[in-house]
Amino acid sequence: MRHIMTPLKTFWLILITVLQVSLLQAQGSNTCNGAAASPINLPFFANNQSTCGDLNDYTGSNGCAIPNSGNYYGGQDWLYSFTPSQNGYVSITLNDIQASGTAYPTISLFSACPGTAGACMGFTQCNIWQGCGSLLEYVEAGQTYFLLVDAYTWSNYFANCYQFDLSVQLNTITVQPACSNINFNNGTLNGWYGTRGMSLTGATNAITPTYSATSFGLLNGRQTIMTGGNDPCAGFPRVDPQGGPFSVRLGNNNVNSEAEQLMQTFMVSETNNSFTYRYAVVFEDPGHASFEQPFFRALLRDQNGNIIPCSDFVVSAAADLPGFFNSTTCSGVVYKPWSTVNVDLTNYIGQQVTVEFTTGDCSQGAHYGYAYIDANCAPSMLAALSDTLCIGQSTVLTAPSGYESYTWLPGNQTTTSITVTPAASTTYQLNLVAYNGCLSQFQIPVTVAPYPQASFTATTPTCDEPVQLQNTSTISTGSLSSVSWSIPGATPASSNLNSLSVSYPGVDPATFPVTLQVSSSVGCTSTVTQNVSLPACALSVQISGDTLCAGDCYTINPVISSGTPPYSYLWSDGS
Repeated sequence: MRHIMTPLKTFWLILITVLQVSLLQAQGSNTCNGAAASPINLPFFANNQSTCGDLNDYTGSNGCAIPNSGNYYGGQDWLYSFTPSQNGYVSITLNDIQASGTAYPTISLFSACPGTAGACMGFTQCNIWQGCGSLLEYVEAGQTYFLLVDAYTWSNYFANCYQFDLSVQLNTITVQPACSNINFNNGTLNGWYGTRGMSLTGATNAITPTYSATSFGLLNGRQTIMTGGNDPCAGFPRVDPQGGPFSVRLGNNNVNSEAEQLMQTFMVSETNNSFTYRYAVVFEDPGHASFEQPFFRALLRDQNGNIIPCSDFVVSAAADLPGFFNSTTCSGVVYKPWSTVNVDLTNYIGQQVTVEFTTGDCSQGAHYGYAYIDANCAPSMLAALSDTLCIGQSTVLTAPSGYESYTWLPGNQTTTSITVTPAASTTYQLNLVAYNGCLSQFQIPVTVAPYPQASFTATTPTCDEPVQLQNTSTISTGSLSSVSWSIPGATPASSNLNSLSVSYPGVDPATFPVTLQVSSSVGCTSTVTQNVSLPACALSVQISGDTLCAGDCYTINPVISSGTPPYSYLWSDGS
């Protein structure tokens, strides 16, 4: 039977088709403004999304993959935007890809509208048979990101558009209030988070391959707690001899371009503003260029995701770093035993920072690389270097270990510690050169303070009267903070008052030492001793008499002046 399409049926078919296309593209847009006006909320899961029915709005000139290459951005495209509520790693996956021909989807993530300088964050290419391995990138709370879904169209044989299922998930990151299990001493990876991915060939001027994260989470064998023993190729201890009972091994001796990251985000305070890590590495050296070699990279990021100056440190079999040895048990393997790196975080107190360790195999897929890591947080030694001395005193200035070279100015001394005896207040400059060649400069003031001039006055008392002592000490700069008297044989025998009265009961005459010690507010102390003389004391006795008749009695009452009662009496009738 022949079916005849009536105008009414044609209308409904067109309407259904329009509704279906509208449903497929219900969120997102073909423009940045449109995508920002219709953002997706995370986590986001949607079936039957589509790039069909629109133009090729974004090309290689504003893409992520290869600059000015339109192949990866040649098809019809669709744009999504999202703003995460927390920091974390966003995982983007395309599945169930359907097209009228062979489709090679591409997905790119941008921190601003595509085409904005520096906005490209990550890119991956998919195929119609396997779908997309997740594009995994770090995102920050409150920042708006754009997800571009496009198509690789190297030839007309490839599909210009396709349908797909989209998954966008946020793996949130917990900010530790302080360094948490930073040294792995509880035998776990609690407090840490990680990703796994691939080591991809970098740009020809890159110092390492590119790390491309594909999976979020920690996996034993890729991020592994070590409890002891020696490395089979290098022979050094797998647990840091200067650390605790555990370390972590990042990576392994598998190949296939595996790569791993281990990270922790914590708040910086005065108690943890010096971050030190110890590392040892084992690389199978294929002799490739640096952008293909196995590598270990460590860095710290500030709360905005920027790399903290002088914290970016790379170790590679291609790098001309001191301390590498050839393995005697594993052919083609080079290693570097445990070494120290320090990063001072004094300028980041009150902020959150992220420490990030990455290892990667050879990007060509046939050679491995891995690292052992231990870490520690402590108060900054640099912050504690400032000192105040009294004239003539010395102090030792000690810089933290973990730098390639040290230079102290003035003097050009190149040791980790120096002893200084400045005659006047001096600001020393410490130049620290990290193993990555980065120079850090620190100003270390050493203040020289004067001693006080200790002095006092003592009144000359009359017979048996208290001695009045008065502190008259002075200091040229600063202030006096403490006074201490030592007065043997007197009452009181000591005091911390500026003026006091002391008595020497029953003493006549005599000379006694009085010692005064005064200290300044910065601890400079001065002492003076003076002799206090007590005068001789003469007693005055007055006796009044009378005329008596025989048999009468009379009481004699002597009036005594001076001296200290009670008195002793000896009477005599004069015979």
